[in-house]
Amino acid sequence: MAYVMLESYALAIVDFSDYVAKNKDDEKGWYWRARARFGFGEAEQALNDLDRALELNELYAPALVLKGDIQAARNQYQAAIKMYTKALEIYIFDLDVVLKRIECFMKVHDYERAVKDCSEILAKFPDYYQAYYLRSSAYKALLQLDKAEADINKGLTLDPDKQNSLAMFSRAMCRMLQGKFDGAVADLRTAAFVDSPDRAAYSLHFCIALGASGRPQDVRAEYELAKKNLPAIVGEEDSTSAGRYCSLHCRRGGQAGPRSGGNQ
Repeated sequence: MAYVMLESYALAIVDFSDYVAKNKDDEKGWYWRARARFGFGEAEQALNDLDRALELNELYAPALVLKGDIQAARNQYQAAIKMYTKALEIYIFDLDVVLKRIECFMKVHDYERAVKDCSEILAKFPDYYQAYYLRSSAYKALLQLDKAEADINKGLTLDPDKQNSLAMFSRAMCRMLQGKFDGAVADLRTAAFVDSPDRAAYSLHFCIALGASGRPQDVRAEYELAKKNLPAIVGEEDSTSAGRYCSLHCRRGGQAGPRSGGNQ
């Protein structure tokens, strides 16, 4: 399949090369050859084509977006942000482009601007639950944990998957950081019993949360169920040390930190 796609890109490069040879002032031809070149793995040549397209029409938004995509793929996130921002000045608002810019903001730790973009999405699409999850991640990075938790709560009310294990895990981490260990236990219990590739990891965190909540007997019981999956969680070499970490919670009686009290 990959070979077929590469062959298609190679043929497209030939076709668009013929086109731009005859239509050198058409920015669309340069743009489409750039797309083919990027798909074929020729990122530098694609950028050259996009620069030519933008010389012909600096307001050609598709070229700005594609240039941002290539820069983001090369970890040039600040440069990509500039391209997406220019494109949004032309498009006014485009959900896909805003989402791409949010991803770049998160990569460069510009969480305030990520929050702002997520809020803009939600102002236009209040039922777009993914934006709540994205904004929650930014809030969590800013240590605004109450807002992060509130966004996950809102996202889960809108999410068709009411037991979204990743969302449950994210909320559990927010609650752990706030000392809401009983609430974290509830979330991780749900996540650990949902069939997902990360189920083993959720089981381990479930044991840790039980220990932190001051329930050593429960930790021992759950740890016995979870420990067989430890190699899948942390790798064969580290499974012993991870097991010792969980066992330590049992021996310490689960005194891993302050409790907030009550199921939250």
